[in-house]
Amino acid sequence: MTEQEKKNNIFNSEDIKEGDSKKLSVSEMYAILTLSMKFPPDYVLDRMGMYEVRTAFKYQYYSVKDDWEQARLIAYMTAAVKNTSSCR
Repeated sequence: MTEQEKKNNIFNSEDIKEGDSKKLSVSEMYAILTLSMKFPPDYVLDRMGMYEVRTAFKYQYYSVKDDWEQARLIAYMTAAVKNTSSCR
């Protein structure tokens, strides 16, 4: 594999964890980027570079981190309201 092919490869070997060798089609990547990660469709199609795609997939879990924190806070508030003793 030439150096240019390595640069164009969506997932470099250092980005893939052991056992994570599933290859995604372009339509699957587009669906994940626009539907799950909430990237604007025109940005993904026209302006997004492959280095951005690699980074987005590598740190995908950060896109739901705020949702986790929000759910945790709502659960805490619900427990605090329904609890007769004070929460710490």
